[in-house]
Amino acid sequence: MKKKPVLIIAFAFYMLLLVFLVIFKLDLNITDACRYRQLILIPFYRPGAINMRIVIEELVFNVLAFIPLGLYLSALEFPKKAWARILTGLGLSLVFEIAQYVFAIGTSDVTDLINNTLGTAIGVFIYIPIKKLLKDRAASVTAWALLILQLLLLLAYFFLYFVNI
Repeated sequence: MKKKPVLIIAFAFYMLLLVFLVIFKLDLNITDACRYRQLILIPFYRPGAINMRIVIEELVFNVLAFIPLGLYLSALEFPKKAWARILTGLGLSLVFEIAQYVFAIGTSDVTDLINNTLGTAIGVFIYIPIKKLLKDRAASVTAWALLILQLLLLLAYFFLYFVNI
């Protein structure tokens, strides 16, 4: 399958947004990033968590943020096997968690690893019926849909950011 330029551009844009989201926690000023290092190796454990709503929102947010990764990897057909795409999501998430720990920019958490991998898996499995339904157009339609969604989310973020300054 010849890769569509829109698919490659949309995927690159998503990866930039994902780094901005995971590593920099949506902060436009990198110097304001959290400067602490915490490692949590117990799944679904939040020390000092008072507000469970915030904990649940964070869990759902991590899953949702990685669903596009599974969709993109499937549309790009990289790697070839679905299980390998899910492992790619696990690997990328592990890289993010290690970077957070090494650069002391927040909490490195096994729960994030689990939820990010789950999000990737959901994206991989969502793509299966899309591919069956749209056949050769699946990658292109997925790329356009995700690119539009990414742009809308970015616009909403900047709107909310500048309204709250």
